Amino acid sequence: VFRVTTNRDGLPQSSVQGLVFDRDGYLWAGTQDGAAVYNGRRWSVVNMPSRTQSNYVTSVAADPAGGVWFGTREGGASKYSAGSWTSFDARSGLPSNGVRAVVASSAEGSAVWFATDSGVARLRGNEWRVFTDADGLPSSAATALLETTGPDGATALVVGTSRGVARIVDDRVESIGALDQSAPVSVTSIHESKAADGTSALWVGTQAGLFRRDGETWHRFTTSDGLPSNLVRCVTTTLMPDGVQSLCVGTTEGLGLFSGGTWRTVDRSSGLPDHNVMTLLTNPANGRTHLLYMGTATGLV
Repeated sequence: VFRVTTNRDGLPQSSVQGLVFDRDGYLWAGTQDGAAVYNGRRWSVVNMPSRTQSNYVTSVAADPAGGVWFGTREGGASKYSAGSWTSFDARSGLPSNGVRAVVASSAEGSAVWFATDSGVARLRGNEWRVFTDADGLPSSAATALLETTGPDGATALVVGTSRGVARIVDDRVESIGALDQSAPVSVTSIHESKAADGTSALWVGTQAGLFRRDGETWHRFTTSDGLPSNLVRCVTTTLMPDGVQSLCVGTTEGLGLFSGGTWRTVDRSSGLPDHNVMTLLTNPANGRTHLLYMGTATGLV
């Protein structure tokens, strides 16, 4: 049984594009017409300061200092902290006002990253650094971001673009191989899963299926393997009630769950309000089971 939250329950709009918990444990939801925050009892609507330019929230991220960051479709990015706003656009350092993803580094005082239509921007303090295809990205049209930590403890940023993926380490762009050797693939999401034995796997959602990094090569999963749709929106992992880790893949045709080498689909016939699953967020409810939040085109589950 799914509990569905829509604009009738306090959301400003029912199409949920991004979800995050802030430092204090409040749940934030970004929609196509503003954001909302849930304090455990009720939702409060939070409109973007650039509302006249764009109130369409594409991404939500929380930083360790308590701030919440929003990327918008055409209005740049904004940070909400202690009741006040700070906004950034093409005039203040972003390469484009079209922001597709935001990542706030887990280390306090570290960088905030923005995937935009014209490159990846890093804001560290008051200093901006922009990375484009001229620096080695497969494309300047950046679509997804993921912060990772290597075995040596060094932090890297995995970047998804309209033509594949790359990695940014310090100030250099590194290739991590073509997803498909025959044609560029447009990336929609990136996730790193960690197994109980400490091993990790990099997953990349695209408009042409789901890819997993296997050593130096990529393995593709499609509908022929059991994926609900080849148009992947989002990827995460969760612990099921039996304690088994499952990969969760949001697609345009429902949620795909992958564990033990097999796929199963959760869609409208299973109780979802909509087939189109656009964002996923896990929240550990106890030592075993995780709560899984799903943003769909017609409500939050």
